[in-house]
Amino acid sequence: MHPAHMARMDRGNAQVASMSRHSAPHGFNRYNNLMECPKCKSQARDTARFCPRCHATLRFECPSCFHQQTHGGNCDKCGIDFLKYLGAVVANKKAEADMVHDRIEQRTMLMKNIFYTPFTLGIPLIRDLLVGSKKSRR
Repeated sequence: MHPAHMARMDRGNAQVASMSRHSAPHGFNRYNNLMECPKCKSQARDTARFCPRCHATLRFECPSCFHQQTHGGNCDKCGIDFLKYLGAVVANKKAEADMVHDRIEQRTMLMKNIFYTPFTLGIPLIRDLLVGSKKSRR
């Protein structure tokens, strides 16, 4: 190799070595900040959601506005109580699932009554039509 090329390589290697010894690359330090777990007092990265030692929750996310904070209970940004909000969401989803289940059950009974019409002479179909019309009047 040419001596000038060797000198350039030595300078480049020296710069890389001094950079790794003295300073971290830009943006590297923001991922190495540590925090203390409130439960077991061990060190964890501040970006961690759970403690690596005891698995306690370190970061909470608001279910309404998705704001992240280090404690549960109420959101610092919008003031929503986490448990009440999630309870309301779960109750709403259960009500929707119950409505879908009832609709499927009604359709299943209708199909069953249609298939059994030759054996039952259509009496269950007539009864369902009369009961259904009474329910719609209420």
